[in-house]
Amino acid sequence: MKQKITILFIILAIFMARAFSTEQEPDILNFQEQKLRLQTGWGDPSPLETYFLQNNKKSPFRMLSSANYRGFIATWKIENDKLYLTYIDNEKSKKNQMYKVFGKKGKKAVFADWFSGVIVADNFSFLEVDDNGKIKNLDSSFSYYIYVRKGFVQNYEKIPIFELANKNKEKSPRTQEMLSLNQRYISYYFRLQSNDSIYYKNQEGRLTRKEGTSPILSYYSEDNLLWPYNWENKEKSGAPHCTWNVADKKIYLTDITLHTGTRFAGPDKTTIPLSELFKDANTKNGHFADWLNGIFIIQYGHDVEEGFYTRFEASENILISIKNGIIVKEYALGKNFDFSNRQKQYPPEIEALLKQW
Repeated sequence: MKQKITILFIILAIFMARAFSTEQEPDILNFQEQKLRLQTGWGDPSPLETYFLQNNKKSPFRMLSSANYRGFIATWKIENDKLYLTYIDNEKSKKNQMYKVFGKKGKKAVFADWFSGVIVADNFSFLEVDDNGKIKNLDSSFSYYIYVRKGFVQNYEKIPIFELANKNKEKSPRTQEMLSLNQRYISYYFRLQSNDSIYYKNQEGRLTRKEGTSPILSYYSEDNLLWPYNWENKEKSGAPHCTWNVADKKIYLTDITLHTGTRFAGPDKTTIPLSELFKDANTKNGHFADWLNGIFIIQYGHDVEEGFYTRFEASENILISIKNGIIVKEYALGKNFDFSNRQKQYPPEIEALLKQW
């Protein structure tokens, strides 16, 4: 009886975990002569999704179903400790879709040198149960937790399914370290895309850019591994959320907060002293961001609660061009401006900036 209860607990744990964390169709990973399910979902971005995000590219794929919002199933392989993308299937064509992303380079396997993070792959698509209610292949069901850095496999852990399901079972230091790293990675990416806050002309607004991430990452060459508080930092880890202030057209960084956690109710927050990153920061103005360049939009408005969902309703959109930390151009776009659904043609000087976006 005790054995059956334990087995039932494991099965329930597996499906509860899938229900709340990985509802999407998985990618495929070929590793150590095995074909594995590569987990994808809101907490486990496909390495191909991170390619689009990090390279500021729009995905050419559209949602296939509620079980595949990313619009593709990618096949990967690990060979000589390197991660390669070998095939992209979008279920609408029998042809390999890699050319849509990589052009001529997509004719052969592409080394995933853009990817840094933890991938999780498992072999328990089907658990076989005998007539007595025992799982036949329980001992051979496991997950691989693989840490990749710029396409190179750093280390991995093969963790049995019963060890993952049993939260009370003491885990080896290596296993615990990998699970903690994975949790920090998931938390980081879950909070990475958000809008910073900015104070301009005595109003608080949202500072947005095409990348969808905090502009402070441009100081670190848009490389998450260069951000001091990425998932490799065991003491303080989190995605950056910043507050900026404009004085005499100059942009000052006044606050840095780390956003972590995967609760839909909102992030956990940790404030980082400016002096920890910028020695010249002062309490009055903050740090002058003379390294900040590009096209941004300041949105004024307010949040609107709609059941479990909160949306931002803009009252005004201001297009600004920043050069060496100074606003050199600005134009009002109106409250109904929407990049994805442009309803009007703007004057040439505005259209020129929008193209740079």
